[in-house]
Amino acid sequence: MLLKIYLNLKYESDLLKKILITGISGFIGKNLIDNLLSEYKIIGLSKNGKKSKLNHIIKDINKVTAKDFKNIFCVIHLAAITDPKICEDFPEKCITTNVSGTQKVLEAARKNNCKVIYASTSHVYGIPKKIPINETASVSPTSIYAGSKLAGEILCESYHKQFDMDISIVRIFSVYGPKSDNHYVLSNILTQLKTSNKIKLGNINSRRDFIFISDVTNAIKIILNNINGYNIYNVGAEKSYSIKEICKKLEKSYGKIIIKNNLKQKRKFDAKKIICDSSKLKKLGWKPEIPLNEGLQKMIKQSN
Repeated sequence: MLLKIYLNLKYESDLLKKILITGISGFIGKNLIDNLLSEYKIIGLSKNGKKSKLNHIIKDINKVTAKDFKNIFCVIHLAAITDPKICEDFPEKCITTNVSGTQKVLEAARKNNCKVIYASTSHVYGIPKKIPINETASVSPTSIYAGSKLAGEILCESYHKQFDMDISIVRIFSVYGPKSDNHYVLSNILTQLKTSNKIKLGNINSRRDFIFISDVTNAIKIILNNINGYNIYNVGAEKSYSIKEICKKLEKSYGKIIIKNNLKQKRKFDAKKIICDSSKLKKLGWKPEIPLNEGLQKMIKQSN
């Protein structure tokens, strides 16, 4: 009898520490591994990528099944097409991955009684009517990408209400950091600066809230430890910078930077100013720790 109780307790303990991360080969996913690996048993899932030391499932997100989520405590759903340009050029592909894929994840999670963390974006707010932006602000996506992420949020809320699932939405503002893809604007700038001080950019005057990758993964970790019911959390630095200002900062390392406007890079709908209100997440004990100047230096060091 005592052995049975012990085995049951051990099983429950192991279950609480076992999480699955979709999109583990992506920018946020690769960084999240380092943050969580010491405390959780991680299973990764991605469409592409080499198998690592982790238990890594190579599978399209639309082909996940309940079997993939067996004995999982929480699913952190990062898998998505995050490049707005690709979503614009291939909207059907975007919807299939970002919306249908999310439904497949929610259904597999439901069948295994898993908690879910869904990575969304500040783009769902569209052009904000009020600054700073908190989680109660109206949502009005102005791109296919933003619309697909909001559709995923609606599915999450529906699954919570229908099946009483514990689900947290993480609305991430302009994340940046070393080894990010080139559709992230700061990475794009540094890539161009490798070969020339003359760079091509779209709107350089719009102001964005840039949040360093380690601050994002810390936020996800804290949410993971507090997931209960249905919640939406903003993750941003609560400061705003224009691309023009950032280029000025980079001149300390690269010398004079000449910016050429590229009309093709300008978005049809572009908010003039974005500032996050992260006060809800701060109540859980989170705060951004990497200021922009330090974050840029980390990117420059990796870039060189």
